[in-house]
Amino acid sequence: MLGTRYVIVMKIEVVNISIMRIGNGEETIMLDTDTMRPVIPASGITGAFRNYLSFAESDNRYIDMLFGKKEGKSRLFVQDAVCKDVFDGTLELRERVCINPRTATGGAEKFNTKMLGAGWKFDIFFTAEAENEEEKEVFRELLKKAVRALDIADVRLGAQKTNGAGKFEVKSVWEGIVDLFDPKQYWLYLSNSIKMQNITKQVRRKVISETKVCLKTETQAVTPLLVAGKSMEDGQDTTKIFYRNRKGEYVIPGSSLKGILRMQCQKIAEYMRLDRELTDMMFGIKGAAGQSGCIFVSDSTVHVERGKKHKESTYYGIGIDKFTAGVRTGANFSSKPVKARFDLDISVQRMSDQKRDAAVGLLLFALRDILQERVPLGAYGGKGFGRLSAKNISVFDGSVFDIRLDTPLTDEERERQEQSVKKYMKALKAYRGGKSDAEVHTGFSEQ
Repeated sequence: MLGTRYVIVMKIEVVNISIMRIGNGEETIMLDTDTMRPVIPASGITGAFRNYLSFAESDNRYIDMLFGKKEGKSRLFVQDAVCKDVFDGTLELRERVCINPRTATGGAEKFNTKMLGAGWKFDIFFTAEAENEEEKEVFRELLKKAVRALDIADVRLGAQKTNGAGKFEVKSVWEGIVDLFDPKQYWLYLSNSIKMQNITKQVRRKVISETKVCLKTETQAVTPLLVAGKSMEDGQDTTKIFYRNRKGEYVIPGSSLKGILRMQCQKIAEYMRLDRELTDMMFGIKGAAGQSGCIFVSDSTVHVERGKKHKESTYYGIGIDKFTAGVRTGANFSSKPVKARFDLDISVQRMSDQKRDAAVGLLLFALRDILQERVPLGAYGGKGFGRLSAKNISVFDGSVFDIRLDTPLTDEERERQEQSVKKYMKALKAYRGGKSDAEVHTGFSEQ
């Protein structure tokens, strides 16, 4: 407080619009010990905001002043954000498969992760100290920029962020500023009676993300789709059913979608002889030299017309003995897939421009294959399940353009489409070795 003239106080009301994982090193999520409600630690909030601002801002001088350095104290004080809603202990269980980093495919080893479902409200409180007018205005703008990034998912909180977790919507932002050199304002500060103003409109104004490229598409499953959440046992029979969230909606987890993207990107990268560095940056590395990925894939809710229910079909099967190739007694099973229509939402974040463009180029190739029924999603892909299609891929990179997939292109349309993806293909070439330019550019004009 010594040397401080201005105190900036912010209260941000948020609600998580995706699953959230705030771990405590155990199987369950972190809970506040007094209220037994979910809590977001202040260290997690501060770290997420600092990482974003350090990447988004070219001058980190004021960021270091606000968040502190090893040789200097922080000017920003953040409280733990405790859930405002009464928590009944209900969590969503996500079954996941361990991925082989060399082959990018799943193995037999599985594990479960407990997640907090969407729709929980939290209050985030900031207090920042500034010594002069310039610092006050810079700190205010930095904090508002970080909150705005949280609202558009440039900032996510908690673990499993690249698998669709940790997205928030900002409901309201309140700000109070105190001049400690003014006795009346100083008294208001001491009595905890700071006048707060609603600045939600200033923070939530429509902006285009400066740090990411988004790929979106309206996707249709042309064959039955089953992304199994759990199995039901009935005597000797086992029935696999579609994953559902706590609201009962059919959901395709972001981890499942990211899994097939990673597998296909790996295959394409090997064919093009691309440097392994690109896919490692995109999807991350586990282990001692671990790093988080830069591809964020959101959960996709299966659409259903209002007033109607999802159409489930039951498919029956029987296990086969691997040694005799005959019927295995007592191994009956069934599955309940659905005909699904959903929105696919992918973003590329936290990468420099050239690396980000190369990642987008590789993703476009992978999405083309997946959305033209070549790569299955979910269970029983070898039996014809999980084939997907889409009319186009929409790319948001400051402007918006569509890459058509559904019909053959005219010469004029082909040329226009090639121009749209030219910078991505050019960036992708920087990571390839031994392939001709024609082989790298082929794909989006060919149907």
